[in-house]
Amino acid sequence: MTALKILLRNSFSTVTTGDGVRRSPLRLEELELLERAATARERLLLRVLLETGCTVSELVALKKGDVQKGFLRIKQRRLRISSSLYTLLQHRTPHSIDRYLFTSREAAQMTPRRVEQMLAALGKRVLKKAITPHQLRTTRIIHDFLNHVPVEEIEQKVGLKTIQPYLYRYFRGWKQ
Repeated sequence: MTALKILLRNSFSTVTTGDGVRRSPLRLEELELLERAATARERLLLRVLLETGCTVSELVALKKGDVQKGFLRIKQRRLRISSSLYTLLQHRTPHSIDRYLFTSREAAQMTPRRVEQMLAALGKRVLKKAITPHQLRTTRIIHDFLNHVPVEEIEQKVGLKTIQPYLYRYFRGWKQ
């Protein structure tokens, strides 16, 4: 994964969610294993979630018209994407600009639940543990923070007013 080549360090902690599941940002080795084993469709889901840090609802709402040369428009945000992701999106996307990028056999728009199921199955198949869209978003946020991307830039990129809860949760009480 070219956008995530810098190794994620062990400087963050694993958290236990309300349902008792232990979650942590994914490490580079795990991301590479996932990408190698993923189908073309799964790979595209992974790449968009990891490069943009978008939510699953933002992901399924993307349309062909949101893909622009070198950029992806998510709500009011215009995010720079890698040329490799742009190429993947161009080859995978429907011809009409008002069509959704991610569709299912049953509907014109893939549901957030279906994305969650696909990623969980991929994680279990490859890593022997389910992964979630939120875990990929967290991985993007933590990766950017560890690589000294300004906090304000991360917040703008992922569409959050503050990333303080992520930093507090994964860096044992870190405060700005």
